[in-house]
Amino acid sequence: VQPRADIDTSSLKGRSVLITGGASGLGEEMARQFVRAGAFVTIADLSAKNGERLVSELGEEHAAFAQCDVTVWQSQLNAFKTAVARSPTKQIDIGATPRRESPQLTPCPPDAPTPDADPIEPSLITGRINFLGMQYTAKLATHYLCPARNKSPTPRALIFTCSMAGYADQPYSPEYNASKWGVRGLLRSLRCTNPTHGIRTNGIAPTFVKTGILVPDWMAFLEGKGVKFADKEDVGRAVMRIAADGEMNGARLSLVPTYCH
Repeated sequence: VQPRADIDTSSLKGRSVLITGGASGLGEEMARQFVRAGAFVTIADLSAKNGERLVSELGEEHAAFAQCDVTVWQSQLNAFKTAVARSPTKQIDIGATPRRESPQLTPCPPDAPTPDADPIEPSLITGRINFLGMQYTAKLATHYLCPARNKSPTPRALIFTCSMAGYADQPYSPEYNASKWGVRGLLRSLRCTNPTHGIRTNGIAPTFVKTGILVPDWMAFLEGKGVKFADKEDVGRAVMRIAADGEMNGARLSLVPTYCH
C-alpha cells in the first residue's frame, strides 16, 4: 500500500481511542496522529514516565494515561475501564495494539557454557507481550467496543500490529517469529466473527522500523546487512487509513521502506 496518499480522517474527530503500548515508538506515533485527527486517546503503557510525558505534550483535553502491563489481565482490564471513564463520550471506538517486543538475537545451539552443561532456559517475555497480551486486548476490545456498550453509528475498529515476521522466516529470533505468526492467526479468526459485533478487525504488518524498542545489537546487525527501514510516520498513516475506512475488515497493510513504494 501507499500510506502517503491523501487520507480523509474527518470521521475520526470526536472518536475515542485506546492504544496499548502507546507511550513510545509506533504507539506514540499513532497517538499523535489520532489526536491531530481530533480523536481522544487513552495511552496504556508500562512506562509512567513516557506516558505522562506524552499526555503533557498532547494536552489532557486530548489524551489520558493508564499504566498497564499488557501481560496481566487485570492490568489491561483497568486500562480499558480508565479509557471509558476518561473518554468524553464514555466509550471506546477504536483499539490499537502497536506494542512489538524487540526480537532478540538467539545463538544457534548449543547455548550452554560447555558441552556438558545444561542448556539455558529461554525467556518467554516476547511471546507473553506479543501474543498473550494481544489475546487479552482482543477479548477486552470485543467486550468494550460491542454495540451494547458503544452507541456510535460508525463501525468500531480493532487494529493489530502484526509484522512482516508473521509472513516470512526471521532467523535468530524464533520466539518473535512464532509470536507474530500467532497474531496473524488471531486476526484471521476475529475478522470472521467480530463483524457480527459491529467491530472491524484489521492489521498492519511493518518491516523493521527504527524505534527505541529495537535493541542496539539487532540494529547493528541489520544495518550491517544493508537492511532498509520503514518510516514510523507511514505506519501511523496506515493505521489512520484503517481507522477512517468504515468498510475495511480483515485487511493487513504492509509497510516497507520508502524506496519500495
